[in-house]
Amino acid sequence: MPDNPNFPFGGQMDLSQIMGQAQQMMASLNKQKDEIEKSLEKEIVEASAGGGMVKIKANGTGRIVSIAFDKDLIQPLDVELLQDVTAAAVNEALKRAGAAGEKARSGLLANLPFADMLQGKP
Repeated sequence: MPDNPNFPFGGQMDLSQIMGQAQQMMASLNKQKDEIEKSLEKEIVEASAGGGMVKIKANGTGRIVSIAFDKDLIQPLDVELLQDVTAAAVNEALKRAGAAGEKARSGLLANLPFADMLQGKP
């Protein structure tokens, strides 16, 4: 195959080689993504609301793994307060889980030669 003037440095462009490299890169990225997802399942974040009356634990994938209520909250059984502080704690736990997931996944793109472009950086 003759040199291609449109290819950097006048090299030869072998489409099958380029496709093979792209497939290898995709396989590697998928493997890394699976590893990140597995680690996120094990990463636990905790959030609380109502001065610690409700505590929520979530994993890095955003799954709630536990909800704990302070006994003082349940004794008077103020249902409206219980609902409000539970919702606040769940939302905070999901926010923290999302941040943990985003942080872990950002490393997936960081090693690519065009990572800045994918992340919207000039």
